Formats: sequence, C-alpha cells, structure tokens
Amino acid sequence: MQKRHLLRAMLIALATVSLPSAAFADIAAFNAAVKAGDYKTAAAEAKVIWSTWDKADQDTAVLAREFGFASYVSGDFAGAQMFGQFLKDNGATLAKPDDQPATSRVLLSAASFRLKSDDNTRKDLLESLKVREAAPGLDTTSLLASEALYKSDWAAGRFGAASESGMLAYRIISRGNEVLAPRALEARSTAAAAGFLGGRDQQDYGQMMDAHDAIIVAIDAAKDPKRRQSLVNLSFNMEAWGNATYQFFDSAEQIGSSIPMKIKRRDFTRPQYTYFPDEPGPTADSYCNLDINERAINYPQSSAFSGIVGSVIVKMDIDAEGRISNVESLASVPARQFSGAVEDAAPRLKATRSGGAPGCSVARENYIMTFVFRIL
Repeated sequence: MQKRHLLRAMLIALATVSLPSAAFADIAAFNAAVKAGDYKTAAAEAKVIWSTWDKADQDTAVLAREFGFASYVSGDFAGAQMFGQFLKDNGATLAKPDDQPATSRVLLSAASFRLKSDDNTRKDLLESLKVREAAPGLDTTSLLASEALYKSDWAAGRFGAASESGMLAYRIISRGNEVLAPRALEARSTAAAAGFLGGRDQQDYGQMMDAHDAIIVAIDAAKDPKRRQSLVNLSFNMEAWGNATYQFFDSAEQIGSSIPMKIKRRDFTRPQYTYFPDEPGPTADSYCNLDINERAINYPQSSAFSGIVGSVIVKMDIDAEGRISNVESLASVPARQFSGAVEDAAPRLKATRSGGAPGCSVARENYIMTFVFRIL
C-alpha cells in the first residue's frame, strides 16, 4: 500500500498540468480527479469532455495528451490509444500544433503494447522510446512506458531484450530527481541481471557490481527514510546477483570450456547508513566466526535456470546455543522461490563457532548471511 501511495504522489507531481480554464465545468472535475489520484474518474471525465471539445481550440494537443495519460494510468488502454492516434493523425495540423510529438508517439505505442503485446507492438514501443530519449527532459508517460517494456521483457524471459530495454528505461528515468532514483536504479539492476542471464559474458559481473555501487551512493544521498529503505532492499538484491555471478564465473565446473578465464572478485561498497541501527548484543569484535549447516537446505530444481548459480541473502536471529529463528529473506536470485528453501530449513539449521576471540558470543540478532548454490 505504501508503494501505491508513493507512485500516486509521484504521478500527481509530474502529470498534473494547468488545463484550459474554459467554461467546461468538467475540466475542473478532471483536474480535481487527477490531483486526488483518482485516474478512473479522470479518464471518465476526459471522455465526456472530448466528445464535445472544439478540436480547433488552441489547447487541443495538450488536452489530448493529458487525457491520454489519465486513460493510460487508469488502465483504459483503448482510451489512451484513441487519444494517441488522434495526436498522430492530427497533431501537426492543429491550430496550435503538438509541441511534444515524441511523447505523443510514446503514448500511442505504449497503449497499443498494453492492449496487445507482440513483436510488432514491442518493436514500435522500443523505437518510440528511443526517439523520446533523443529529446530533452522527462515526462511521466515515457517513464511508465519504459518501465512497462523492460518489465514485460523480463517477465517473458526475453533477457537479451530486457538488458537493452532496462538500460533504456534507466537512462530515461534517471533524468528525474532523487525521488525517482529507486525506479531508475531498479531498471539498471534488471538490465544487468538480464545481461547475465541472456549472455553470461564476463563483463556482466562488472555491470552487476557497478549497479550495486550506484545504489549505495543513492542510499547515502537519500533523505527520505522510505526511499532509503527501498534502495536498501534493491542493494541486497544486487548483492545477491553479484555473489551468484561471481561464483558462476569463478567455478570451473560452472563455467565450462566456453569461458576460459576467471574474474577478479570485487568488494561490495557499503553505505554510511546502518541497515539495522537498533541491533542489540555484543560489539562486532566479540562475535564468534560462525558456520551454518547449509547441507540441511534442500534447494528446489529449476529447468528455467538450470546450471546457474543462485544466491539467497537472509536475516536471522541466533541464540547462545546456535539455534536459528526469525529467518527473513532479504534477496533471492534468480527467482524468489529459492528463498523459501532457506526459510523452510530454519528449524534444521544451526550455527556453530568456527573461530573468534576467547569468550566470543555465538548469539546475535539481525545476523545477515548469504547462501550460494548451484541450481540443478
């Protein structure tokens, strides 16, 4: 629910415009609905207004574009497509020509893609976004459209395509302010992960680590606690990907003869921000080094990711006897399902001392551990 409120606030800030103050009371209702984040009502008002709107009016282009945006956000993709098509067909010849044709093109392409996702509509949306990228600034229609494209590519397992569309989305969204940093960096992270899954080149590891380090920079720069937490969650996800990618290339058994060289491991950059500032217990110097009986975990098989190295990062509490409780998954790659194997194994897991200063403590809270495994 919090994410929805954040999205809504962002959309209002970027999308609300001062529409014509004509004698149409419905325009005031449209503006009020947009400000309230009620895009279904806004889209309905848009259709009523448009049915009697004088298309020779100087504000027709901006009105059509904003009506199309409201329709798109509300999920009325047919309505968004109608407004986008109008701008394509008439934008250049209106009394005041459409001064944002690249955005209008994205509106039409995005609506068509959401109505029917196939190779043709995907290609058209990709090209429209590239045209929009060549123009300055950021508009919310292109932001949402770029997210829709790369997330669709990822969900469909088109990893090579997701690598390209994810980076395109990152370049577009990163034009915004720090409010959009989590979304821009999520796109970049997805592109890095997709590049690995789609090609498994050695350069993928560096791109993973670069994406992770960029997230850490954003964490330290974030002023809003909720935004910082979303970045923390993303950093754990990229740390899991970084670990999995390194292990894939580092293991001769994993990489096979087609990848002749190992890669140099990089340390993860850590933020100034403390992930769990209220962590109780002894100081770090008095903690024991721990081993955990990882063989008790039965990782699921996956034909979709067979041969890939997986990684799960969890937070757990450990008592003085080494018993583990309160296991919480912080990241799980390449799929969320693998975290369930660690959580299910919690009653069988036990931490044992493997070193440390005399009198060190096994017990601790909020202990973070990374499990790395091969997917069969």
